[in-house]
Amino acid sequence: MINANEYGFSPENNAYKNSEALQKAIDNGGVIEITASGIYKISEQIEIGDNTKLVFREGVILQREASVTGINGNAFINKGALKGEYNRNIEIIGLYLECNGIESNDFGVNSRIAGLRAQVAMIYVEDLIIDGFQCHGLLEKDYAIQVSAFKNIVLNDLYITGNKDGVHLGWGDEFVIRNGKFRTFDDPIALNAFDYATSNTHVGWIENGIIENCVDLDDESTTGFFCRILGGAWCRWYKGMQVQHSDTVAVNGKTYRVLMNPKDGKLYTSHTPPGHEKGIAEYDGINWVVVRNSEELDCGCRNIII
Repeated sequence: MINANEYGFSPENNAYKNSEALQKAIDNGGVIEITASGIYKISEQIEIGDNTKLVFREGVILQREASVTGINGNAFINKGALKGEYNRNIEIIGLYLECNGIESNDFGVNSRIAGLRAQVAMIYVEDLIIDGFQCHGLLEKDYAIQVSAFKNIVLNDLYITGNKDGVHLGWGDEFVIRNGKFRTFDDPIALNAFDYATSNTHVGWIENGIIENCVDLDDESTTGFFCRILGGAWCRWYKGMQVQHSDTVAVNGKTYRVLMNPKDGKLYTSHTPPGHEKGIAEYDGINWVVVRNSEELDCGCRNIII
């Protein structure tokens, strides 16, 4: 067992030093504890790898500050996310996170992962547990928790407030969302098998889940639904088709989406089929992002108990 306080993670340090110290402790894997109570500032993205349990004891509060690089990433992310590689056996226990006016500004064509926009972002992950999680002060872009390309996740004892989605799931199999309190302007829970290209990292079926004992608290102003459930369908690419932002096609053994300016509604004519293996590439002035390594033509939500 490792105590991150012994690595220099301290309420007395600045946000950058704290980020470095916490990352250094987490890189050891195993069980990492933060035991000394206080407000800890962090500025840089914290990456979590396989077989890692991160435990925040009572009285420990994390508060975000702007990154020294000028690019605010996610507060927490799994290490394999950027490479498209799966991480396994990750637990985050007792995390109390104050957004403090900071959200990820890693959007659009230049983003590392199109559609990834959360304080706690986990994609390509198996056997994930987030328990005793509080997140307050969400702004207009970031979700509190976003998970996609997952297998077997448990999200328990949540208290999330702010302006964006509390829990936002994309493609995945086997999940539990239990004992949650939400006061969010947008959806407390979103099961978005299909969404805008800047809102979802993948398209694909969300299935075999349980949502229980979750409460949508009253607020002065709100929109959305307690649990948004989205599906979608698309066609195979063909020469001369007109597309716009977030349009989806199946071609060359993969599924691709258009990633352009979401506000202009402009149509583009596609003459060249996308064929790159991952990430974003341009064809005929159109940016295409890979969202599945298969040529599926629809997605939705199934076998879910609320």
